[in-house]
Amino acid sequence: MLRVSLLLLALVNLTGCLDLGGGGGGSSGGGNSTGSRPPATEPPVAPPVEPPVVPPPVTPPVIPPVEPPVVAPPPAETFPEPSAAVVDEVNAQSFYDVAADGLPRPVRNDLTGDLAAMLQFVQSHSVDPQGNEAKNMPRLTSEREALLLVTPLPTEPLPQQLRVQVTVDGDLKGELLLSEPDRLPRADRTGADGRPDVVYSRRAWSAVLPWDWVRPGMSLQVIDERGRRGERSAAAFDFAAPAELLVQSIRLGMLTTPPTGNGHWFRARTAQAATEYFQTVPVARLVASYYEDVTLDRVMVGSGVIYDTASALNGDVYSGDMRENTAKSTFSTGINLANWGVTSAGMSSHPQPQLTQSAVAHHAAGNYANGIQSHGLSGGNGILTLYSSVGNEFSHEIGHHYGIGHYPGEKDGNYFWAVHHHDSGWGYIAYRKRMRANLLWARNKSAAMSGTPVFADAYAFAPDAMSGGDFTSALSSYTHYTGYSTKN
Repeated sequence: MLRVSLLLLALVNLTGCLDLGGGGGGSSGGGNSTGSRPPATEPPVAPPVEPPVVPPPVTPPVIPPVEPPVVAPPPAETFPEPSAAVVDEVNAQSFYDVAADGLPRPVRNDLTGDLAAMLQFVQSHSVDPQGNEAKNMPRLTSEREALLLVTPLPTEPLPQQLRVQVTVDGDLKGELLLSEPDRLPRADRTGADGRPDVVYSRRAWSAVLPWDWVRPGMSLQVIDERGRRGERSAAAFDFAAPAELLVQSIRLGMLTTPPTGNGHWFRARTAQAATEYFQTVPVARLVASYYEDVTLDRVMVGSGVIYDTASALNGDVYSGDMRENTAKSTFSTGINLANWGVTSAGMSSHPQPQLTQSAVAHHAAGNYANGIQSHGLSGGNGILTLYSSVGNEFSHEIGHHYGIGHYPGEKDGNYFWAVHHHDSGWGYIAYRKRMRANLLWARNKSAAMSGTPVFADAYAFAPDAMSGGDFTSALSSYTHYTGYSTKN
């Protein structure tokens, strides 16, 4: 209805507009004209132009730059393969790779075949397969574990891996993978003091040969990763016999109580004493035993006199009738003779056939006219009269039993052979898997004896056990014989 009303209103307005406009026909004679201007027609008013609405700028969101993912490097090898026979990770100076003149030691070839290398065997001393006597060194001891050292010739392509095959009398005993030079057993250094550490070699590969492989009839083949082979035949080895040593110990009180002390290792710490001393001598077997302590309330001496209170004579470290006739003759010599089947002997001397290497160490004290006296610092002929059976006293006095004198090889004040040197040999402490150096770790280079060299202008060499032996090993309580003493 509203729409109809609006339409009618529009029609009415339109009719009115036609009447007010006059005519409609356009004839000049028709209708009455007053002569006035028609009303001005106003132009339509344009609507105001509004400026376009500009939207505010849109700030794009801040997107952080995308960084490439961090890729972790592959883990480093715990034991990287060496790229040469000398491995630089070991922060130590080499001993055997340098000769006495300070120049690199020549590497001889001990093998036949297309792999060339030098061989050494380390037991109580480091020795060669043959020719040791000419160098005043002992032979390789048969039936004893040995540390095999293989040093490739530096003029040949250096290996990345080495294996050794061992046969005895033609029967294959086994094959061992050799350790790289940086895994060679370290030395027995006592502690850091600003001087360089020292290892036996920076070029030698190593493996431990079991005791039952090391015997006459042994031959070796060394093989690298390229298949190169080098052989050492059974005929090209010089072996020493599998020597045995028997050490027995007893504590004896003659008209007094037996002496006691922390130094009686072969009596109180028998296994440790035997194990440590074994590393210093070229034997295949060492047997150690001890007797229970003995107290004598009555003592008969060689003259037939029987004491029940005290000896009529004075005594001291080196003298006393009970020391000579009782401790040495009756006990040490008597025990040795009994082991050989001899049932009786005189007290005034010490006859012994020395059928085997047997020594009896006694710690003895006696009541003399000048009071209680202990005896020690003496050895020889199967008898060891000791204050202490540990340290240089034992090593020195049993050295006399072997027939070695004081300062072996000394001549006119030159102690070269009486002291270790560049070629006197290191040892292998097998149960510790460490090497026994021949350097005086704890002493200044000024401690070098007359006629003896100094190593690397830093270390004096250790004197032989028979030359006032200084033991500076961190792993042994016994002194080290030179190769010269051991061979002779």
